[in-house]
Amino acid sequence: MEEESKFISVISNQIKSQLNSYILNPIKKQNEFIENMNSNLVKKKNQRKYSQNKRNKNIFVILLKCFIIFTLTEHKISSMNTNRALQSNSSFILLKSSYVGTQNILASDYNGGYPDKIYLNENLVEGTPTNAIDLPSTDLIIKLEWNDKINNCKNMFKGLGNITEIDLGNFDSSLVTDTSFMFSSCSSLTSINLNNFITSSVRNMAGMFRYCSNLLSIDFSNFDTSLVTTFDEFLRSCNKLISVDVSSFNTSLVTDMGVMFREETNLKFLDLSNFDFSKSNSFSNLFKNCSSLIYMILNSIKFNFNLTNSHIFDNISSNIKFCVNEDTRFILFDANEISICSSTCLNENI
Repeated sequence: MEEESKFISVISNQIKSQLNSYILNPIKKQNEFIENMNSNLVKKKNQRKYSQNKRNKNIFVILLKCFIIFTLTEHKISSMNTNRALQSNSSFILLKSSYVGTQNILASDYNGGYPDKIYLNENLVEGTPTNAIDLPSTDLIIKLEWNDKINNCKNMFKGLGNITEIDLGNFDSSLVTDTSFMFSSCSSLTSINLNNFITSSVRNMAGMFRYCSNLLSIDFSNFDTSLVTTFDEFLRSCNKLISVDVSSFNTSLVTDMGVMFREETNLKFLDLSNFDFSKSNSFSNLFKNCSSLIYMILNSIKFNFNLTNSHIFDNISSNIKFCVNEDTRFILFDANEISICSSTCLNENI
């Protein structure tokens, strides 16, 4: 009986143990699972919070960068606009001279208004601007600056034989009506920049480049001559010019062309096909002493003077050919004959 009781006790304990295993363990595991879940939730919550903080930080950094970039860009644009405003309101001419010592920077008979400021290599010349300044060397850039627009450039640099370069690219000439003799007798001038030089209001260009004997080329592509009435002596004695393009000139109002091309001794070709001579009553010595001139293009509708007029063609080459555009053909003139030719004649012997 005692052994049976022991056996029952052992079996009973085993059953309890198994019951505990089946009943208590799941509860324990469930509790562990719940604890793990809670722990994971806390971790994920912390991770989410960290990610959110990180995201917020990144967003803040991005916004900060955008703000900085916007501020800098706005400042840059503002600065650029300021620079443009300064540039647009600044009217100036740049010069170079071959002279050392005291020199006039404007002609003595120029009365269009002296500059408000004068610079030498961007260094402001102190004191009230005067016509004469001291030039210590020949490598200086002279800057003449006006605060207000001027309307008269007559005689501006006339007779200043030591000036070698002139740049009018930033000069506001929109109100200028007279450029007569503006560069006359600038005998050392070898380079001139006329880009952006506005001539739409100019009426008088007489003698504008007269006696500029060292100029090799002049770019007139920007010139508006629709109001010009006087071209007298316009290019007289610019005897180093080999070619000059005046084909875009509007001469419909011009009344005086006398001596316009006189003594262009190196000039070989002239295209005057756009020239309207109908209003002009003065052609005296128009091409006199153009001894190298070989071809000239004219328009039969717009030209109305006698080709053999001795005052117009004194001392020019006996081999000159006049190609006169008549409708769709070119008529070739010389001293002895009139013949019909094609436009290819313009390329012959040039």
